Amino acid sequence: MLKSDNSQLINEDRESYNEKEHLIPLFEDVLAKHQDYEIPDIDAVQWIDAGNWFYGITAAIRYSGDSMCEYPSKCILALKEITDYEQIVWGENYCIETSEFRIVKRIQKAKQKDNITGYSSNPKSYPDGQLIYEPINIPQRNIQKLYKVLGYIVK
Repeated sequence: MLKSDNSQLINEDRESYNEKEHLIPLFEDVLAKHQDYEIPDIDAVQWIDAGNWFYGITAAIRYSGDSMCEYPSKCILALKEITDYEQIVWGENYCIETSEFRIVKRIQKAKQKDNITGYSSNPKSYPDGQLIYEPINIPQRNIQKLYKVLGYIVK
């Protein structure tokens, strides 16, 4: 009995599915704007249908590089926008967008008040021991958008 009632609800949900409700922006990975060479505009975006890939997904980004070794280069990161900074889960990975760059880092509270520190998971270092991907300190007032990384998709 319950089974048929549940299947009716599922069918009703499928019938009321609206594609536009599942469209999310897919950003290109932009590490920094630079005047000497051309890179994609930080505001450039495509729209994709996320369906039900990840619960709460609000955006996606093509990831390239190797500063975060848990994500394969060229994968797509599933993101959820965070608007309440009191809900940040410290030690988790986030995509941080400022007017100058969009980066993916593991974030922690910074020593400076109202700042965050972004860490790379890649431990590579130069022969003298200095990290190749050093932590970056970002004032919270410079953050335009903050997205929690929910997971990734590899083709």
